[in-house]
Amino acid sequence: MDSGTTPHDPTGMRKLFASFALALLLAGSASAQGVWNDGSASRLQHRCVLGIDLVDTIEDLAWTWVGFFGLPQVGQVYYARISVGGVGCSGAWGRPEVKLPRGTSFAISAVNPVRCYLQGANQSSPTLLTDGSCPSAPYLGLYPYSSGSFPNPGGSGYSNDFFAFPPVTQPYWPLPPGAILTIEFPIVSSQALSGFVSNDYLLGAVNVLDNNPGGPTVQWDGHPQYYGGYGIPSTGAWQGVFVTQGPYAGPRIVYPEPSTQNVTQSTGDTLVHVYNTSCLSQDIVIFELYPADDNAPDTTSFVGGSCTALGDGGSSCYASWSGFQPDTLYKWRAKFDQGTLGACTNVIEDTTFKLFQTPPVPGATRYTLLASADGNGSVTLLPAGGSYALNTLVTATALPGSGASFVRWRFINDGSFSAVNPVGVTMNQSRSIVAEFAPEPGAALQVGAAIAALVALARRR
Repeated sequence: MDSGTTPHDPTGMRKLFASFALALLLAGSASAQGVWNDGSASRLQHRCVLGIDLVDTIEDLAWTWVGFFGLPQVGQVYYARISVGGVGCSGAWGRPEVKLPRGTSFAISAVNPVRCYLQGANQSSPTLLTDGSCPSAPYLGLYPYSSGSFPNPGGSGYSNDFFAFPPVTQPYWPLPPGAILTIEFPIVSSQALSGFVSNDYLLGAVNVLDNNPGGPTVQWDGHPQYYGGYGIPSTGAWQGVFVTQGPYAGPRIVYPEPSTQNVTQSTGDTLVHVYNTSCLSQDIVIFELYPADDNAPDTTSFVGGSCTALGDGGSSCYASWSGFQPDTLYKWRAKFDQGTLGACTNVIEDTTFKLFQTPPVPGATRYTLLASADGNGSVTLLPAGGSYALNTLVTATALPGSGASFVRWRFINDGSFSAVNPVGVTMNQSRSIVAEFAPEPGAALQVGAAIAALVALARRR
């Protein structure tokens, strides 16, 4: 995918994921009838480093998404999955982990085993792993928020634990550039789940070790910094889960992965799956699309689209758009036309916006934003990536770690400071910014007490 010397190619990655999802659909099997319902992909990015040379590009170190199969009912065993795409300059090692919806547990048996698939960069379809590396059961996860501090979307009905699926022979799966790993696992729900309406969903996270010399050693492709308590996270690997007491009767919109396709500098398609629409007075699905920092369509225009075979069976709806600006972050969503719902009940719509970015014009001037943390904390950028077109407004957010607090931003270019967080940075030149963090007083006292205890113990010895 990413050679390490060329800009990131999101269209190529989407095509790879689209072909992979299709191959999995054809190769996999499950007890439920339906299709895979996959959530939005989460991307872990950083600068590409080869040896001691800093290459002027941003790589995708890993892509992660989760999903489930079919339209299961209470008590019915159904399959869920977590998929990890290993990309970037030199690949990576990954440990995928999942958090189950409330009232949901694993249902692993000889009839419904854990299944592991691996697709190499040059393979047209995934291969079921039969070499003994696929775990027969999950391990307790290592995700930083597994200890109970992770905010449960459904309250006390959720388990606090993530569950990991490392290979049997070692703690991490090898992910060469372009390789995609998928773990499928059977689960069963003891109660009805309504997906986005009642915050019932799978969560996915992957612990990544970077093969890239000089790159970060350990990173998590997860989303605690975007997860504002209860409700659907605004980004990251997640998927609403729909489990019913009986045959599902309400109209429903599900976002497949990838749900944004064929994106160029000026055009692209948005795609959703629609179920159970026979109660609609008309079969109308509305797509909304805007620049990410606006609520108006700007110059973007709808140029065509269709919904195939709407009815109680599943169907695909897509919209084609033109008028995009190059190197721009866009947001979009789909919903039913309220005037057509009539007497429909149990209407399921995910109203959160999905994001995608158009590629830059080849040869256009770009500026780099290097953001780092001084102290116990981290930094996120929106749009992500670190390389931007002229006058792009980037929002930098400082995220304190445990026992730390944000102090200020330090702007290296002009030596100025700001206590505003998040802070906006206009990219009219390459810039470097540093988020400064300091230990909270209580944390400092605890550290001091721990050091004093260690010194006292050493003296007694």
